[in-house]
Amino acid sequence: MVDEVGALAAEDGCFTATSMFRSWSGWSFADKRHPSPWLTFLVLRCAARLES
Repeated sequence: MVDEVGALAAEDGCFTATSMFRSWSGWSFADKRHPSPWLTFLVLRCAARLES
């Protein structure tokens, strides 16, 4: 699962949502066109926890 999520990172290491629920449409993690700072933070935090 970690490898699958890691493969979704852009060249700069940021993550963009691949799908979304309409109720979250106003939030950065629901934008499928632009990288999400919040989504990137959560993925990197999970990766750091798995490494330690």
